[in-house]
Parts: sequence; C-alpha cells; structure tokens
Amino acid sequence: MLCASSAEEAYNSVNIVTQALNSTFPLKTLKFKNKQKPKHFADQEAFILKNSYVTAQTKYEQTGNLRDKENTVQFKKSNEQSLKALRKNVFQFHLKDLKQVTSSMASNKFCM
Repeated sequence: MLCASSAEEAYNSVNIVTQALNSTFPLKTLKFKNKQKPKHFADQEAFILKNSYVTAQTKYEQTGNLRDKENTVQFKKSNEQSLKALRKNVFQFHLKDLKQVTSSMASNKFCM
C-alpha cells in the first residue's frame, strides 16, 4: 500500500485487505436494550432544585465567571443534600407501605 505506484493500485490493495478483514472478523450486530425511563421519585420541589442548578451551570458556562462557578458549586451541594433527603423520605414511605401490605397479607392468611 505504501509502496504502490499509483493511487488506484493502493486503493485496490486496501480494498482487498478490508474485504479479508471483514470476512475473517464479521461485524457483530448489537441489540441495544431499551433504556428505562427515569423514575420520578420526588415532586415539584426536586424539579425546581434541578432547574435552579441547571440555570446556574448554564450561566457559568456562558460567562466563565468565578462567582458563577461558586454559585454553581453551592447549588450542586445544596441540591444533592435536598435530593438525598427526598429520596430517603420516599424510600421510607415505600418501606412503610410494604410493611403494611405484608402484615395485611399475613393477617388474611390466617382468616381463611
């Protein structure tokens, strides 16, 4: 290929090598799994927190100002703490609900 006398000869030799590689190592077809939709664990408060962080980040990206960067970091820290608390509350609610369901199932089992 490198020592070919013409462009057409180099193209043909590359084409031969490409065909040999394709026949030896065929392309694998990959099946992509459908991505699950994001789970909405919180209410409007989480949406507002996310939007405030995104606007602060966008402002920093546009201006490049150090003060905007500090605001973005501050929003991120406070949002992470708030979202963590929201997730914890939702998890506790679901756990409490699950315990009620299992206890009601257990009590119904003995009534039969």
